[in-house]
Amino acid sequence: MADYIPGADAEFHAWKQSFVAVGNANLVGLGLIAGDLTAVTTGHGM
Repeated sequence: MADYIPGADAEFHAWKQSFVAVGNANLVGLGLIAGDLTAVTTGHGM
């Protein structure tokens, strides 16, 4: 299986922004709360 998380910094940053946007837009459907994404966004330039 190919790695779906990009390795290059710029590509990873764009992927992470998209991941967080989709996660925030679909919290209920994914069974998440806003705090679940805090670890992804805190301290990582978002």
